[in-house]
Amino acid sequence: MKRRILAVLLDFGDTLADEDTERRDASGFAYDVDLLHGARELLIALQQRGYRVALVADGRVDDSAVLRARHELDSLIDAVVISEEVGAAKPSRRPFDVALHRLGIPAAEAGRVVMVGNRLERDVHGANDRGMVSVWIDWSARYR
Repeated sequence: MKRRILAVLLDFGDTLADEDTERRDASGFAYDVDLLHGARELLIALQQRGYRVALVADGRVDDSAVLRARHELDSLIDAVVISEEVGAAKPSRRPFDVALHRLGIPAAEAGRVVMVGNRLERDVHGANDRGMVSVWIDWSARYR
């Protein structure tokens, strides 16, 4: 049987991690953050069910690497796309296209990919513009 959903893309802040708990040093470097309750378990369950997973997040590459390492997430994620690295932030199509490429999913199959994020104007709009299915996590009142 052909799998309907090929991959799940996830934002990081207020989707997997609680932005209110972000800790930064004097230079602004993010060195720690608390994961949302159940975030790690979600990644494990997706992996166990055979879904490809990509982190598609706006921000700095070095912050992302440290925060992922701090919570040992890299073994649960198949691809990482950070806006600083690709030169475009969501809702631009570029981060989504790079995620598809890194996951080995043809652009024509974008409609079989799910993006989960907390920002309507970035995550949801960007995914929908790319033809992906979107899931809005309305976890925090931080953004409209």
